[in-house]
Amino acid sequence: MSKRLPVIISVLAILLFLSIKTSDAAPVPSVSISHPGQPFIGQNFDLELAFDNTDAADTGFGPFIDAYIPVTGADGDDGILVDDNAQATYLGVPVTTVIQTFPDDGGGTGCVDHPYAVDGTGAKLQVCGPAGDKVVTILLPFGSFVPDQPAAVVKLPVTLSNKADLNHDLNICARSGFQFGADALDNPSTDPSILSDPDQSVSDWSPCSTAEPALIKISKKYNGPEDETATGPNFPREYRIEVEIAPGQTITNLYVIDVLPNNMAYRRLVSTSPAGAAAISEPAADSPSNSPNNVLDIRFDSLTGDADAEGSPDAVVVFEYFIPRLDADSAAVIDASSGDDALSENQARAEGDWTPIDGRDPGGTSNAVADPAGAEHTLADKSIAIQKSVANISHPGAEHPVPGDVLEYTLTFQVSDYFSFDNVNVADVISDGQRFDTNFTPTMSVTVHGSTSSGDMDNANVQVTTHYSNPPDRSAADGTNGTTDILFKVSDELNTRGVDVRLTGGCVPANGTGNGTPPDCSSFDQGPTTGTIVFRTVVQQEFSDDLPSGDRGMC
Repeated sequence: MSKRLPVIISVLAILLFLSIKTSDAAPVPSVSISHPGQPFIGQNFDLELAFDNTDAADTGFGPFIDAYIPVTGADGDDGILVDDNAQATYLGVPVTTVIQTFPDDGGGTGCVDHPYAVDGTGAKLQVCGPAGDKVVTILLPFGSFVPDQPAAVVKLPVTLSNKADLNHDLNICARSGFQFGADALDNPSTDPSILSDPDQSVSDWSPCSTAEPALIKISKKYNGPEDETATGPNFPREYRIEVEIAPGQTITNLYVIDVLPNNMAYRRLVSTSPAGAAAISEPAADSPSNSPNNVLDIRFDSLTGDADAEGSPDAVVVFEYFIPRLDADSAAVIDASSGDDALSENQARAEGDWTPIDGRDPGGTSNAVADPAGAEHTLADKSIAIQKSVANISHPGAEHPVPGDVLEYTLTFQVSDYFSFDNVNVADVISDGQRFDTNFTPTMSVTVHGSTSSGDMDNANVQVTTHYSNPPDRSAADGTNGTTDILFKVSDELNTRGVDVRLTGGCVPANGTGNGTPPDCSSFDQGPTTGTIVFRTVVQQEFSDDLPSGDRGMC
């Protein structure tokens, strides 16, 4: 007996240690909810639930997520629907999913036993909610979840009923937990289940996220460069207005309405889709207008949302415009002295008549409305505009460059029809991890008043300033951030070529208008003034100074 006593004492000591550790352990389960904020009526979508353990030190065991799904909606069967046989997935792989419907235990609510969570006596915890709604419990495919483990996102397929009511928000709530608490043992008396929210009632859980049923949506796309434009009629731009209708829903007398700002000149209606829509009103062409004469109003007789083409527009309106010198109040859009940018804020909306599929809901006229708050697009109006693009010369079409790849950058600029510039320089900065390609001579092409000058740039007109260290010793006069500054001396290059150094807008005569007379495109117009500069860089094997990931290697 004396020989076995030390072993018994050791075992008791270990059990005592485990007991102390269990009582001190406190993993913290958490969950976040993600879904389309405004799903279409009748739309299938994924409810994304991200599980995490936010404690700094302690591991939790048996992780799960509870999600409350408001199935009943406004009329008892027109909320967010989830099939009783649905399965949530993690990284595309199905995981254990338990779906329960709340009974009516009296007063329109009921309770069910939680499939996993227990109290200190080992009894199943109760979950309570509105009768007919559902609670979905998802068991994560992990025995435990450590604090530094990345959040695990599971997806649950659901459907917004095609009978859902507009203006009736649907709240989805969730909580998370650890079935076995702070250790792997099934010992509820000392270590019961841990919950992120202990409330029995699903409506009291946090977080909750609101789904607002949508019938129609409107969006606007700018068919132009980088949300900016040089001003004048030589730089016509297009807006593409798209309207999407909930799948299977029909809208009659659908009006797509665009309200142009008074510093934007309408040109023409380019197209509608479907074709044949009626133009109820159009602003006067080539002249800015104030309200109510600044409205483009297009009517479609009847449209039904495409059930098989989610994300594609059911109605499209495309129109052309430009930014004039003066707005509708005869004020300069861009100050002639400073040339500073101005803004043009454009708004669009859609409205039509809708008869709901659900006969319990009333129909009406102009009851289908899409009118987002604020401007649908803000355009920067410029006296001189510039854009930048890049292409991988070594591996065309590659998603990401690799060390040794040659990148070709294109700088494209436009001069307003109403301005003239001299002493023009274009400055660019390339980041650490790439170097200016000295084996390629930058090129420049400039068109002014219909005359084009193009070719290689003289080395004296390309100024390259480096701010990087040199391997292997990492020494340099200016090894600050690994960048390279490039200055392209546009006017100097034109002078080197023996052509006019000024960049003169298309409506400005070569010798100016004289006597302070403003440019007039109706009496003088030589077309757009534009320029293009092309240069190349080489992707390096490693960063020299700025290490975004903390790792010097590029791969």
